[in-house]
Amino acid sequence: MAIQLSLSFITIDRNGQVPIYLQLESEIRNAVLNGTLPIGVKLPSTRQLARDLKVSRIPIQNAYEQLSAEGFLTSKRGAGTFISEVSVENLRPKAAGTAFADKIEHSRLSERSRFIERTLATTRIEEVRPFRPGIPGIDLFPQKAWGQSWRKAVKQSVSTNYGYGNMAGSLRLRTAIAQHLRHARGVKCTADQIIITGGAQQAFSLLSFSLLDPGVAVWLEDPGHIAIRDAMTAMNSQVFPVPVDPEGIDIAYGKKHYITPKLIFTTPSHQHPLGTTMSLQRRIDLLNYAHENDIWVIEDDYDSEFRYSERPLVSLQGLDRHQVVIYVGSFSKTLFPGVRLGYIVAPTDLIDVLKAAQGMLTHGCCGIVQAAVADFMEMGHYETHIHKMRKAYKDRSQLLVSTLQEKAGKYLEVSNPSAGMHLLAYLKQGDAKALCKMLWQEGIDALPLTMFSAQAKVPNAMVLGFACATEAQIVEYGAKIARILEQQFGRA
Repeated sequence: MAIQLSLSFITIDRNGQVPIYLQLESEIRNAVLNGTLPIGVKLPSTRQLARDLKVSRIPIQNAYEQLSAEGFLTSKRGAGTFISEVSVENLRPKAAGTAFADKIEHSRLSERSRFIERTLATTRIEEVRPFRPGIPGIDLFPQKAWGQSWRKAVKQSVSTNYGYGNMAGSLRLRTAIAQHLRHARGVKCTADQIIITGGAQQAFSLLSFSLLDPGVAVWLEDPGHIAIRDAMTAMNSQVFPVPVDPEGIDIAYGKKHYITPKLIFTTPSHQHPLGTTMSLQRRIDLLNYAHENDIWVIEDDYDSEFRYSERPLVSLQGLDRHQVVIYVGSFSKTLFPGVRLGYIVAPTDLIDVLKAAQGMLTHGCCGIVQAAVADFMEMGHYETHIHKMRKAYKDRSQLLVSTLQEKAGKYLEVSNPSAGMHLLAYLKQGDAKALCKMLWQEGIDALPLTMFSAQAKVPNAMVLGFACATEAQIVEYGAKIARILEQQFGRA
């Protein structure tokens, strides 16, 4: 005769949002999996359990039927409902600290996974605080104009915008991007050369996946872009850090110390994070070296729209005569990060392979978002917004410089940027990394310059983003930086 157990361990939250039948399912299922209800045990009848739990029979019947369909319970006519004869032993968690558990913990992750766990590329990216580098002034974004473009995109979207669409992205958006790049950045391209991606970082990952075999050499600026460095390292490339001098990435150093690379990554218009601009002669030298040695060059044009004293410089791609440059841009800096759109301007030889890789990895980007951005650009809002941000960022940079010079000048030397969205604050004493940790505790998100370095010796400095801070925040938090410095070093 089967043993019948009470289900007294079941608790019902009558005021919760989870329906009672789902609570019952979860409680019984978990009890089977963890061994509280052993195989062959007879469950109370639905009538009895309803009395015990003081609920209606209907949710109990629903729970029993669902668990029977899943195989956890077996109903026998005239006999009742029983725990099915299935072995769940291997599903039960092993005790922590056992040799078996330690072995599983050690072997479960690949070497690539362990490396990705250690990356700093996504550190504190969810929360936006004053002075976070790389974040635009979201308070300046024209929400009304964007709302109009968004509603229009939803209302007028064709069927392709609700499906996967073209793996290269919306032709309408690609056409608008190509027109903008030709006019504003001197990029030589057609809409057919553009691949829409989910931001610049996805573009870098897509290019790494498509172009790099394990073990090939890659040259990256040092200090430089953390996320691209980690993406290419994760692809098992040999990543060689190349120093940056006042003219840009030091090609002569790379040729002297490293093997010929398959790919070179650079930020020529506004070096990240030092802020230098690559000289014309260095650009020509880089293009010649790449052409003569069959090297791809990735040009990250991340914030070149924001120059304050003169027009943005013509892109490196615009000087390229041999289609060695792969140009990457993003709307994260010019619109807002949440739009999650970027783009690649690909040499013609790479268009088909990048479209195929896009289909393999991501199946493209949201068609409705692409339609909204296309309309936003076609209506002239994009150019107007960039012009507005350029002026605002210039004012914010000057305000941050003057605030820090006035209130913390005896502890800091501050760069006066002519472009971009961040500046460097050089410490006269103390350690920038330790100071940045203190500032984080006070609501300020500054990054130490050493964070961007692979092996280069960089100054003892902080990277402060002024674009995302309002004028009031710049004054308030700039003064807070000064107070913290005074507390730390004033007595000394």
